[in-house]
Amino acid sequence: MTTFTRTALLTGIIWAVWHYPGVIFAEYHSSAPRWFDLLNITISVLGMSIFTAWLRLRAGSIWPAVLWHGNHNLLIQSVFLRMTADTGVTDYFVDDFGLGVLLSSIAMGYIFWRKRRELVEETTAEEPKPPRQDTSRIPPQAGP
Repeated sequence: MTTFTRTALLTGIIWAVWHYPGVIFAEYHSSAPRWFDLLNITISVLGMSIFTAWLRLRAGSIWPAVLWHGNHNLLIQSVFLRMTADTGVTDYFVDDFGLGVLLSSIAMGYIFWRKRRELVEETTAEEPKPPRQDTSRIPPQAGP
């Protein structure tokens, strides 16, 4: 119905806005300024949405993207964050709101955006051509 890029960016915008209430009204944020967290999570999620859209289309299933998202949350929030020492500026670099995730998400989004044409080539190459209609058996239409 639309292009890969539009699909990925639209779902990314929805996904980012979905996180805003947690950042603004709940405890889902860092100690950096909220505007910093909102900006970073928006850009990060847009990059990740390109990857997850590619993964979903490549696999033909939503489950690889779901499993990737769950593992991302587990590793970022429960493993890597606990292994990180606070140096005063740590919140600007780690967690879902830091520059580390932001830069890696931009890189990941760019890489998989460049690979988007592979999806088109695979799906068009595998689609069978519709059978040719035999017009010899169709009676001629009566004129006005």
